[in-house]
Amino acid sequence: MLHRSGEIRLFFTAPGVQRQGIGTAIHASLETHARMWGLQRLHLHSTWLACTFYEALGYRSHGDAEVLFGALRGYPYEKVL
Repeated sequence: MLHRSGEIRLFFTAPGVQRQGIGTAIHASLETHARMWGLQRLHLHSTWLACTFYEALGYRSHGDAEVLFGALRGYPYEKVL
């Protein structure tokens, strides 16, 4: 889910369909919408397991990990469009 602020708030695929290009295709659609809205960057909090996925899409680490929802460690990432 892409917010008009440029924050990707929710983005995942089911474990059984990971590494098949589905996430990359969904992300391409999010980028298209972001550009249509005139956004210049995207930002998100990644799980540890998804960090390499976002890095492959051109995201860069944007600070230290944060505890989210009292239990989940989120790694902030940002991508300039």
